[in-house]
Amino acid sequence: MRNINGKLFGLILTILVATLFSAQGYGKVYIDVTSPGGKLVSVALLMKGDPDTKRVQEVTKKDLELYGLFKIIDPKTFITNRFENGNFKDWRFIGAEILVVAHGGTRNGKFSLSARVFDVVEGKEILARKYSIKREAKDLVGMRLADDIFTAFTGEEGIFYSSVALSVRTRPGIKEIGIISPDGSSFQLLTHDNSINLCPSWSPDGRWIAYTSFKRGEADLYLLEVATGRVKVLSKKKGAEISPSWSPDGTQLAFSYSLNGNSDIYIKDLITGYTKRITRNPAIDTSPAWSPDGRKIAFVSRRSGAPHIYIMNPDGSEQTRLTFGPYEVSPAWSPKGDKLAYVSVEGGKILIHVLDMKSGNSKVVVEGEDPCWSPNGRYLMFFKGEGPRRTLYLTTEDGNGIVKVRRLNGSDPCWRSLQ
Repeated sequence: MRNINGKLFGLILTILVATLFSAQGYGKVYIDVTSPGGKLVSVALLMKGDPDTKRVQEVTKKDLELYGLFKIIDPKTFITNRFENGNFKDWRFIGAEILVVAHGGTRNGKFSLSARVFDVVEGKEILARKYSIKREAKDLVGMRLADDIFTAFTGEEGIFYSSVALSVRTRPGIKEIGIISPDGSSFQLLTHDNSINLCPSWSPDGRWIAYTSFKRGEADLYLLEVATGRVKVLSKKKGAEISPSWSPDGTQLAFSYSLNGNSDIYIKDLITGYTKRITRNPAIDTSPAWSPDGRKIAFVSRRSGAPHIYIMNPDGSEQTRLTFGPYEVSPAWSPKGDKLAYVSVEGGKILIHVLDMKSGNSKVVVEGEDPCWSPNGRYLMFFKGEGPRRTLYLTTEDGNGIVKVRRLNGSDPCWRSLQ
């Protein structure tokens, strides 16, 4: 999926077909994703076909390993290179617990793959699927297959058949909006403004990305239609408009607006065009984050001196402080709204915390910044490092199994499910 334009990228998000043709369902849950750090489940990938199939196998392998739950068996240890129905002896002998049997190839510009997934321990088929997509987007098949395997053995939604928007430094003084796959295998720029573009935020339907750009001289809000690349100015007031956050129904945008040095939170109705100010404080209020149920907005305020995380109703009422450390920024809601990730600076370290909204308990999960949640709420993506060494990482919500996704001088990741 490299070097494709925005229009094609939007098209391929809807073109993948995974047809269940003889699966025995997602019945029993075999892997407990709430107990990470245990024994990895051994997977044998028996995938045959042309070079495109080999590439898809590589993507499937990488994504399964990134989950932090699976270990891929070296094909050199295989006793046989074929599977006979009902015969699991050779696969059990090499320690396989899951067997993936697939055959694929490209014809007339379309890549197709048929895959069957078996529980070797119990000796039964768990999943059978067919995938078909344009050849240039074949990596999506590997991502989707890995997600389907994860779902079949955990009961949880997968994370790799999805997309992460982010701001990327392309050269000194220039940042553009781009999209990266969660496994880092594909990346493309969506803007080419030769300016500073920041704070991308997916609309709930995945059609638009709201972001801030300085291309007109001041920080204005823009909407980018991902499928077509069409961009329109959302707001261009004098001053700085940053950190857009969509309401769950997609009809409103919360954002921070600063004029003469003071920043407050505003909400823009995208249907009527009406903009309402919801905080009025002489200190800086910024970084609004709308809760998944639409009933709360988290934000950062300096009204207590250093920046801390606060929460309020969408009309600006009941503004309440949530965090009490020395310095806290970057609130990010989990998809269910039961947790809030944020960043603190303590003792010279930049730390990502996860706050349980019910109990009020907060814990450090990893060193890093710019956290964003996976669509299933089980993983966090974040950046760490500076300049050329800056890297995108993935970890569980508890900070177990930290893995490198890709070295990239970026910020502000925002994860969108393509399911």
